Amino acid sequence: MMRLLILCALVSSALFGCHHESEHVLQLIPSPNGAYQVVVLDCAADARDCSTLLKVIRAGEPKTRETRSVQEMVLTRGVQPRIAWMSDSELVIEVPGGSSRPTMKGEVSFVLAPWRATTSLFGSRLPPGAGMARTPVPTGPPTLAESVETSLDEAVRKGLLRRANLGDKKQWEAEMARLAPERGLPPGTGEIRSLRANSAGTLSDAYVVLRPMTLPAGLYGAHSAAFFVPKGTARPRGNPGHSVIYDFNDMSCTGVGCG
Repeated sequence: MMRLLILCALVSSALFGCHHESEHVLQLIPSPNGAYQVVVLDCAADARDCSTLLKVIRAGEPKTRETRSVQEMVLTRGVQPRIAWMSDSELVIEVPGGSSRPTMKGEVSFVLAPWRATTSLFGSRLPPGAGMARTPVPTGPPTLAESVETSLDEAVRKGLLRRANLGDKKQWEAEMARLAPERGLPPGTGEIRSLRANSAGTLSDAYVVLRPMTLPAGLYGAHSAAFFVPKGTARPRGNPGHSVIYDFNDMSCTGVGCG
């Protein structure tokens, strides 16, 4: 009987070479309200007949292929998509080699945007000539811009930050407009004119703080950013440099861009 069980296990492994023990998480990004997580799963090098899987699951559920998803899509093996939450129920996804496709409607909808070869959907510049089929080979230590961008991207992957969108900007402006009379401020106070949204609604170089974190060094000049701190979230530690912090806890604006 024991031999039979072992044989069955081996056959199952051969047929379904991409089971949860052989896969690993490429990306994990929580939704703004924390109810969902988008996870990108890839397989181990020795797994056969396996594709990369992008799926949205409920917070706290196992990050495996077997977990029932709210929404999912299959990608070419090894693909690293660009992902940004536009709201608690909508994701914008860029896939290398992909093109615009109809929105996948659902409890969480997928907006499929074309991959930008020189400027990403999220405003990050890529080196000239950097196509999606190959990655430029580093020729020396990372520049300040690359270090800052890498640190912010890593914070997004870890769920410390998310990309800010037009809704975050409008929420700040609406709250400031409401508070202006009692603070004796003129109309229009609190409008954020320095942040511009692209066609998908994502703000360039702007983030929402989701968990306690320390800002990376070097946020000066063209490498600065804007950070929205939701009510109940700790203000980030570290030196903001030339960056702006919009803190919903006390509705304060700190930084060179504040009026």
